[in-house]
Amino acid sequence: MVNRKKGRPAQYVQDLSGKPIIGLSYHKSTGEYYNTHFKTEGMHRVNFGRDYEQAIIRFRQWESKQKKEETTLSTEDDILSLKGVIGSNLDNLVDILQPYMQPDDIAQVIPQLLEQMRIKETVITDEWVCKRFTALMANNPHRVSQITGISELANLHNIEKPKGDLLLKKILEFYLQERNPTKKEVYKIIYAWNNFCRIIQKNILQEISQEDALRFKKVIENTKKQKKYSNSWQYGMVSRPKTILNHYLKYGTTHKAEIRKVIDYFSIVTAGNTKGGLPQIFTKEEFHKLLDVVKDDIRGRAALLLALNCGYYGKDIEDIKKSMIRSTQEYTYIYFPREKTGVKRINVLWQETIDAINQLINDSPKNKSDSIFIGFTGSAWSSKAICRWFNKIKQKVGVDKYFSNFRDTAASALFGKINPDLVEVFLGHQIRDERIKYVEVFSQLMKPAADIIYQEYMAV
Repeated sequence: MVNRKKGRPAQYVQDLSGKPIIGLSYHKSTGEYYNTHFKTEGMHRVNFGRDYEQAIIRFRQWESKQKKEETTLSTEDDILSLKGVIGSNLDNLVDILQPYMQPDDIAQVIPQLLEQMRIKETVITDEWVCKRFTALMANNPHRVSQITGISELANLHNIEKPKGDLLLKKILEFYLQERNPTKKEVYKIIYAWNNFCRIIQKNILQEISQEDALRFKKVIENTKKQKKYSNSWQYGMVSRPKTILNHYLKYGTTHKAEIRKVIDYFSIVTAGNTKGGLPQIFTKEEFHKLLDVVKDDIRGRAALLLALNCGYYGKDIEDIKKSMIRSTQEYTYIYFPREKTGVKRINVLWQETIDAINQLINDSPKNKSDSIFIGFTGSAWSSKAICRWFNKIKQKVGVDKYFSNFRDTAASALFGKINPDLVEVFLGHQIRDERIKYVEVFSQLMKPAADIIYQEYMAV
């Protein structure tokens, strides 16, 4: 009788004290931590991530749930003996101490505090650690000082009480209040945010986990495969929630550590490109062929000139108003907030563009509205109608481009030739801090942008 060979003994992960954590193993190929005995126990393999300390916390939470046990901490010493998120992420610890101490003092205290903290068998969530720790700091800093041996903590003043749960709807409200987008953009923002909350099935920021990010990623990837929605729609569903979260991280005053963690979770989800590929640029010859086609159509001529002069989309042509046109002794310009970003664009106009707009207004005496471009029904010439019109005239000259490519053409003409911030203002992009207000006052700064495009496409 041949003795059967015994299988290799299970290799368990060890905690910081060197004690094996029964049931948790590390996969060298994937770099992930998982439940060791998933095969023998007849269950699915559960991955706990690649981060050592986070994997231990998640494993113990999972193990406790399997046993239907509720984790609790009984004493202050237990709270302070846990390293948790405080020890594994210095940024979180700095966020916790910022209301209490000066930066130089924090730098001196952190090494001592981390040295006193150790992970024990008790398992709690990262957010729970932060909340209980800050509560203890607020109520009894002297006790914290005694337990940790850090005398500086006993002398803290003006300590704030720990913040409660942060509702996701409050993050959205903060963004809308701060950014004040247009009504049309508000609809898109709310739709994307509600879609985000529906997929992750959470209402509170602190409850969001890595698993929620994975679920969100899977849904977005499935949407791309089904090809039911446009690239632009998919881009908005990912980019808008990320923008809202990043805005709160930058400008919000609470829950910095928690929201930073959530942003890190969702870094695995990419928005992709709305169109993809390189921008399509009109040549000078193509542009003048198009102008020749519309030489007897003043509305069409004004639309083409504005599109290249200012880098406008069809939607911009639809929304432009007579009241946005302003003049100085030396030039005329348009002061036009972009719907998508709320940034006030400033575009100096060519004389040809001014003449075309004036003629269009004079030839439309029945147009009593503030809109410059109107359709046959008397309402504003819609962006869809503009694109349909352009698709017809481009076929007459054999140009295989879209109306939106006028924006690409204008941006490409300016690239590397003027201050990048002025290009951002020209295009209606966000620029850092409040420098935009100085451009509003000194609108002549934008005149070189108009001159550069004119020399490339209009000069004889």
